[in-house]
Amino acid sequence: MSLSQYYRYPVGYKDKIYMISHETLWWWSKSHGLNRWIMLKHHASNLSISPDGKYLAFTGAEQSDSDVYIINLETHEPIRKTFYNRSTYLVGWYDNDHLVYSTNYELPFKKQFQLFKLNIHNNQHTKIPCGYANWISWTDKNEPVIQRYGYGYNNWREYKGGTVGDLWIKQSHNFEKIEFANSNALKPVCINDKVYFLSDLNGIGNIFEYDLKTKTWNQKTYHEDFYVKDIAKYNNDELLYSKGGEIYCFNTKNNTDTNLNIAGPCYNFEQSNFTLDDNYSFMTSFSINNEGSEVGVCIRGKSYVSKLWNKGYEIKNDKIRSRINLWNHKNEIVSIIDDLSDSIIKIGDIDQFTIKNIGRIDQYRISNDTLVTINNRNEMWIIDLDKKVGEKIIDTGNTFSGFDISSDAKWVVYSRSIYTRGPGELSSIFLYSLDNKTTVQVTPPYFYDVSPTFDPNGKYIYFLSFRDLSTEFDPFKFSLYFKAGMKPFAIGLQENTKDPFVDFIEIEDETCKLDDDCSEDCKKNDCKNQKELEIKDKAIQIDLSNIQQRIFESKLKPGEYTKLTALDDRLILLSQNKTLEAFTFQSDKLENIASNVVAYRLSENRKWQVILTEEKLRVGAAGTKFDDNDTSYKKGSWVSLDHISVDVNPIQEWKQILEEVWWLTKEHFWESNLNKIKWDDIKQKYLYLVDKIKSRQELNLILSDMIGELKTSHAYVLEPGDIIEPEHKKCGYLGAKFEKVDSGFQIEKIYFTHNVRSPLHMNAQVGDVITHVNGKSMKQEQTIDTNLHLDTNVITLNNDKNIYIKPLSNWNYLAYQRWIESNVEKIANKSQDIGYVHIPNMVQTGFHEFYRRYIFEHMKKGLIIDVRHNSGGFLSALILDRLQRKRAAYSVPRHGLKEPYPNESPTGPMVLLCNEYTGSDGDIFTKMFKELSLGTVVGKRTWGGVVGIMPRYYLIDGGLTSQPEFGIMMKNGGLEMENQGVDPDIEVDITPEDLEHDNDTQLNKAIEVVLEKINGSVF
Repeated sequence: MSLSQYYRYPVGYKDKIYMISHETLWWWSKSHGLNRWIMLKHHASNLSISPDGKYLAFTGAEQSDSDVYIINLETHEPIRKTFYNRSTYLVGWYDNDHLVYSTNYELPFKKQFQLFKLNIHNNQHTKIPCGYANWISWTDKNEPVIQRYGYGYNNWREYKGGTVGDLWIKQSHNFEKIEFANSNALKPVCINDKVYFLSDLNGIGNIFEYDLKTKTWNQKTYHEDFYVKDIAKYNNDELLYSKGGEIYCFNTKNNTDTNLNIAGPCYNFEQSNFTLDDNYSFMTSFSINNEGSEVGVCIRGKSYVSKLWNKGYEIKNDKIRSRINLWNHKNEIVSIIDDLSDSIIKIGDIDQFTIKNIGRIDQYRISNDTLVTINNRNEMWIIDLDKKVGEKIIDTGNTFSGFDISSDAKWVVYSRSIYTRGPGELSSIFLYSLDNKTTVQVTPPYFYDVSPTFDPNGKYIYFLSFRDLSTEFDPFKFSLYFKAGMKPFAIGLQENTKDPFVDFIEIEDETCKLDDDCSEDCKKNDCKNQKELEIKDKAIQIDLSNIQQRIFESKLKPGEYTKLTALDDRLILLSQNKTLEAFTFQSDKLENIASNVVAYRLSENRKWQVILTEEKLRVGAAGTKFDDNDTSYKKGSWVSLDHISVDVNPIQEWKQILEEVWWLTKEHFWESNLNKIKWDDIKQKYLYLVDKIKSRQELNLILSDMIGELKTSHAYVLEPGDIIEPEHKKCGYLGAKFEKVDSGFQIEKIYFTHNVRSPLHMNAQVGDVITHVNGKSMKQEQTIDTNLHLDTNVITLNNDKNIYIKPLSNWNYLAYQRWIESNVEKIANKSQDIGYVHIPNMVQTGFHEFYRRYIFEHMKKGLIIDVRHNSGGFLSALILDRLQRKRAAYSVPRHGLKEPYPNESPTGPMVLLCNEYTGSDGDIFTKMFKELSLGTVVGKRTWGGVVGIMPRYYLIDGGLTSQPEFGIMMKNGGLEMENQGVDPDIEVDITPEDLEHDNDTQLNKAIEVVLEKINGSVF
């Protein structure tokens, strides 16, 4: 059968063209058609063929996360040629004997790469002297053309920020930048006197040409649908490339562009149906019925019901869009089936109806035939399962922090934010009457009140509140922090309601309330059940007047509680440490129910609990302790789902995944008009490609292209989904420089910093030879790293001395600390009055690095804040808080040192260093540094990606994409940072020659500016 596939990375020699499709190498010629050549263990990229046509090289993951491999076209055997294990990729061939690759091995930052030549015969590596670069090609005169930077292109279309790829050529002694518009120029290929490269300058990726003689450029291809990718030189005068999974050939002499229309036999490797072997990893909901006899689960988009303690189960929906199921009071399973903006509600086996435009249901509670839901838009909907209708009742935009529905289905209690989003927001408890459709606020707007729950008896609302603002001093710095301050509270629903947390005796009539005829025969349990039904049917009376005055505080010690549920005689509490506990109302003691609890749910009547712990389900009576010592199947209350056979149809799933990613993007993109993109057309455009793909990896390529059409930042494929990834050995690193000798590896240098050091420090010395690792001889090995594991290793020195070391897990942090200390030394050589702080990111590790130096460096007369290569995060405001402090006074003791007021305030002038890789929250930090007039900004324009994300919507197979959903609007700057970046006050570039000679011109300028500002009047 002749079918098209999704081809990429074409290369050719004479009449043969090689390419990749679904992790398989293929070759094609006009005379022989398409032929499957080699199946690989994992995905491959960047194919390149040697000039003599003997070897095919590629970036692969056959034995490591990312390294360079070659294949002798006669033997067909992949041979690993680099051993860095990560962040390494093939660039191409220099000549028949040397390939060229790029790696960030031994470099401090993930986006820094250096180019090397590798002799494929003797494995000698030679660094190419061009500074940091991502790609290279040589002209016929052997003049190198390098690509520096480069971001976006097809996965961020029309990118214009600081890291647009630019081209540099070395025609004499130094590199000179090839002038091009502010747009990506990528993957240079030199043919004759021309440089061909990829750019989306005119709105979509095409091939451009730069004439080295006339120094002019022009566009050569004019595709308008899919981006041109994977450009490669072919037979002297031609270029091969891929577009939309098809292979094209561009003739540079006559400017003809031809689709090769490659088709041939189709092999459905990853398209074949299969059965899951791990049901728990793909479970999206679980529930227990009112009798505690059956559980309902959704696994991989399908709904199942399983009776406890046996192997029987029923499929309730197999259309791969079921994400939630729960039980109603009639013990019928209710399935919620996603249908983009709509939800299909299925009750039992047959009865179903659709709720239009309800969005994605994220949270839900049920009572009788009333289902209350919260969707992805922060809306609350009421669904009447009996009447089969839904209604939106709350839509204020504020976030919910828990809700519940009363036992009579007449009231909804919920928590909503009052002022701000995020940690520390203020939220209050509200009541909504389903009869009157009115809302009443029942707690004041001064606290963080969350997780409200109705008392099943209709007397109280219980909730968690962070009201204990007790503080402790930070043991390291002058600061206070709030301890865990969350505890349960109660609201009395009727006038004169007593405090439930205080001991009191309430006499109840325990006389059976059944008919007189049953008084002798009825059983105690029948009476109890009848009482429960009467409570459930009885309408709850709520006296709203003065309700805020009927708030009661529990005796429980404040803690880190996250969820609260009320039962008849106790409360259930889930803590941040994943402990599920219970306590009775008049007690201040907690009873542990279970540990390592990821989530829990109660039956609709709150008599049974089912918990998810360590990827297992457990069922028991609500609020009662599980016996952790009993690990038996039934007595230990464990529930197995292994007997459920979940069949997977990849082709069916891939289309559903693409449609869901498309809808999630449409639903959450920060601008409602989606940058004026015709998003409905985009879905059809990429659904066409799904029919071509043969693997989940190829689907991710299409998803990346599709969300790249948004022309904005932070649109990523974050988790790959159901991809079979081989288990690679995690190797270690010694943090030293070696020279290969006959007996092993001789130590040339052992690296050491104040914060991290080589594990060979104090154990070995320069000149020693590592002859064995864990008893294995190093004579024939090409690297030590691949022979180390992350635990303790036995290293033999000079064939006679064993040392025991635990290696580093990566090189980057040691290289980073060496870079820091190098910068400090450069500054100290020019002045002892300048402090230096580098901030690598805006998350916890970045704050750690900032504060570790800031506590003493800010005391100097001037300060350089370095955010070059800052990868972003969310903590920039915490750092700006320190830098904004204005020193106003000193506390001067008779003995000792004077102390500044306020503490940790900078002494004198500051300069900020930024570069092209300062991004995201680093962009915002740079902008705010300027807006607050904290000092001069030196360097290069920043990355320009500030639209925020909150990834949380996992796809059916565990994949995850981001939706750019939070725009950043500056008080005086609007939205101009996105796809632009922040310009420095003083622009300073670092040329390839400067990088080769370790001449940090940006740091030098910052030192100069600080010294100019420092004077004798510093306070």
